[in-house]
Amino acid sequence: MNIKQAAEQSGVSARNIRYYEQAGLLTPARNPENEYRVYSQEDVRTLKLIRMLRTLDMPVDEICSMMTYEEAGNVIVPLGTCKGWAMSQVADRRPASLKWYINGYSGN
Repeated sequence: MNIKQAAEQSGVSARNIRYYEQAGLLTPARNPENEYRVYSQEDVRTLKLIRMLRTLDMPVDEICSMMTYEEAGNVIVPLGTCKGWAMSQVADRRPASLKWYINGYSGN
């Protein structure tokens, strides 16, 4: 998928996706014919986790220092119905709740 599709699926703007790539949080494959970025479902999941961590006010440099998909999946949910669960557990057991955490939980 291209950057526009990845942005639509992840809820992260194309501009922020490029920023996260520059920060080293994401390395999409490249199309050998034209060198365009090609995003996978794994990239979209990573973007969703980055978005969730940013929603929790984690600075990008801190995310960079600890970020792998597995490590992000181990982040413990601080509140809500899944409080105390790892994000990977929320993603596996309660995908609707994952959307709630990713989209924000402040009532907005």
